[in-house]
Order: sequence, then C-alpha cells, then structure tokens
Amino acid sequence: MSNSRLTLLYPTGYQHRSFYWILVCAVMLMSSCQERNSSPNVLFISVDDWNDWVGCMGDSVAQTPNLDRLAGMGMLFTNAHCSAPICNPSRASLMTGLMPSTTGVYNNAQPIFSKFPNLVSIPRHFRNNEYIVEGGGKTYHEQIGFNNPEDWDYYFLWDEANRENGWWGQYGLPPAPQPEIRPEHSIADLTVLNFDWSELDVPDHWMPDYKVASWARYFLSRQHDRPFFLATGIFKPHIPWYVPKEYFDLYDIEDINLPPYNPDDLEDVPEAGRVIALDHRSKHEKVVEMGLWK
Repeated sequence: MSNSRLTLLYPTGYQHRSFYWILVCAVMLMSSCQERNSSPNVLFISVDDWNDWVGCMGDSVAQTPNLDRLAGMGMLFTNAHCSAPICNPSRASLMTGLMPSTTGVYNNAQPIFSKFPNLVSIPRHFRNNEYIVEGGGKTYHEQIGFNNPEDWDYYFLWDEANRENGWWGQYGLPPAPQPEIRPEHSIADLTVLNFDWSELDVPDHWMPDYKVASWARYFLSRQHDRPFFLATGIFKPHIPWYVPKEYFDLYDIEDINLPPYNPDDLEDVPEAGRVIALDHRSKHEKVVEMGLWK
C-alpha cells in the first residue's frame, strides 16, 4: 500500500511565550506495485513550549538534526503563531479549528468538551471519514476531562494507570523520573513548583516522551489496511526540566545565547494580559538576582 504522508509539527503555547511555528512536511512514500492512495496518512506531532529554538529556524545552538531534516523535506512556516499564549486554549483551538473568542476557552481550567460535547475535532473528523485514528502523549491539555476518548480508536498513555485516572497526563509527577530532592533550586519556592531543573541519572527509556515516541514509531512500522491519523504529543521542554544528564552534557553553558529581555515589554499589553504575565509564576528579576539567568 502506498500513501502520501502529511506531517504537522506544532509547538503549543503556555503562559506568555510568544513565538510559535508550524511545520508542514509532505513525504511521498512511493510504491512500484500500486498507485498512490488518494487518502494520505497524517502524522501530527505537537511539542509543548518549544518556541523557535530549532536549527532549521536559524538557532545556532540547539541540536535538532531530525527536525531539521524533516523541515528540509517539506514546507516550513517561519512566521506562524498560536491563537492563544496559554496551553489549554491554544490546544483546544488547534484541535477544533475554533478561536478562543468563539469558544470562550481562555484559560487552563476550561475543558472544551464540557462546553461543546458534540464538537467535531480534528481526530473526530478523521474517524468520521473511516481513518484509523490513534493518539498518544500530550495532545490536549493533560488534566482530567480535557481529552475526549470518543475521538480516538486508541490512545497511548505513558503510564497505563493514568487511564483509570481520567487520562491525566501527570508528566511532572512520579512515576516520571524526579530528582531525589524536589525542588532542586530555591527559585521554585518563589514561583511555582515546576519551575525547576535537574540532571537525572536515568536511562532515556524511562522518560515519558521516550515512551510516547517509541509507541508512535511502533505504530508507523506496522502495516495498516486503512489510512491513518496519528497524533503524537511531546511534553518537554515544558517545565520541570528534569531530563537525563546526557542532554545537559550536549551543551556548554558559555555557548548558550540568552533570549532578549525587554523590561518594558508589557507596556502595550492590556491589563488582563499583564495580570497573567505578572502572576506568581513570573519572577525574572529573581532569576537574575539569584544568579540563575545563566
């Protein structure tokens, strides 16, 4: 069976990060035995809080050879932005095609399917058109009630116990690998527990994202009798930054370019936006004061 495969890569928003991009890559899988199928397979990859720190987007430090190669095989959008700078409304908008101003979903405490139980999402649309529809990882917001089980033929959870707990992702909590003492940096006491980082002495395959990616790879290695829509949600680089030591070792801190910081950046932001940006999670001056900015 030969198919076109359309790959969508979408880093989603969280809090006040402002630069996001969409990578659309069409990969033609040709067969000498059969004509190309008119219904393409779709591989959808979302990455949490990624920003534009990717080699193909011009970053000179980030080591992203696989994504750079994928970008070179298709179309790269360099000026695309999410519809909301917070996780849940951004994901709800992406997965349904509806703006937050249409749904009223503006924060992380509003499951879209509680408001619109019959809403046709992207995966539901593919299911309605006889696709195999599977997903895994963080596609919707990871808390209880945000993902709709009826949208999927199967959904992979990195910890199977989460299936009995309302599909809660639980990425920043055990059994996901943790440092022995958490938080490891005192800045977390001034902001939020997850604003922390640590080198972990654990193998890569213990990490939730590795498990999700391995499951997706297995799905793609199999033969399918119908076209498929496969959604794969990667949690990192969302906080907390607890990752195997080998990933810290890839970078010399002296080679890392700090992002620009404009102390007057919020002057043209409406009051509601400033309230969000200046909440207890945002303490840039404390990060600098404590010598943690670099």
